[in-house]
Amino acid sequence: MYDRSQPQIPPQVAGPAETVPHVSFVLAALNEAKSLPSLLETLDTLSLPSWEAVVIDDGSTDGTREFLQLKSHTDPRVRPLFNPAPQTLTKAQWQGVAAARAPVLVVMDTDLQHDPTIIPNLVMEIDQGHSLAIGSRYGDGASAGPRTMYRTMVSIIAEVIAKLMIPAARDRKDPLSGFFAFRRDAFWSFTPQHGGYKLLLYLLVARRSGDIVEVPYEFGCRKYGDSKITRGLGFVRLYLSELLSIRRLSREISANHLHDFPVAGSGSPTQGFEQTPDPSCDRNSATPACGVLRSPVDPEESSKDLSASGVQGKMLSHPR
Repeated sequence: MYDRSQPQIPPQVAGPAETVPHVSFVLAALNEAKSLPSLLETLDTLSLPSWEAVVIDDGSTDGTREFLQLKSHTDPRVRPLFNPAPQTLTKAQWQGVAAARAPVLVVMDTDLQHDPTIIPNLVMEIDQGHSLAIGSRYGDGASAGPRTMYRTMVSIIAEVIAKLMIPAARDRKDPLSGFFAFRRDAFWSFTPQHGGYKLLLYLLVARRSGDIVEVPYEFGCRKYGDSKITRGLGFVRLYLSELLSIRRLSREISANHLHDFPVAGSGSPTQGFEQTPDPSCDRNSATPACGVLRSPVDPEESSKDLSASGVQGKMLSHPR
């Protein structure tokens, strides 16, 4: 799941500098033939730098695949990936991240519930130095949209459990958002090991530098089709398995990077320093705020420690 030998998150696809876009949209789609064309048209009207759309089709049977085949021939910015059968959202999105070519990535749904008009704000926040910009359904100027009582209770319980299990999620208004932008080189390398729906939680625990900002928006109503989320006990098992996987990732990163986590608000890692843990500190946090920075770590000793654990230390970067 966590591999320090990998240089990126995952490695950015190389190519001639003039062909590499500034932004890659990662769009997972399953039977979205009615909404996807409208979304792509809207992206074309936004004030954005160069972009591409990596669309992961998970075995659609409603014409989505045929639309993408035609669209990719007329618009080379649209790059479809076709899977033979449905998979969970996290797996599909990660497949898109792996194929994306840009240093800045925007992850969103294709059902028109995520408001595309805030995308320029998300990208602007990343360009101004933030590592992660979250489209938030909560806070001033935000709305979670119309919901049934059942949907509201499920969302509240899911968020409470996530914040209990994942310390890095506790300071976020909307840690379960599916709409966000991030800078590829600001995260430790990892690969999601479980299916699920919450890629953002993985990013929250894998962040190595830069601050996080939340951009409010109004969550819209689905106009076409039905939700693809697993329901009932199947969802509960899948969600808890995903949270356990993310918690393990958080612990692995904490154990390997105690001396180079970002200082709160600094936007840069504290490399070359070792943290002296405080007994009251939550050691499971991906960004521990407690502990005392003391004398620089001997690079040779640090290298020995990492070698002994079978881990190679490489940070995330992307080709220039």
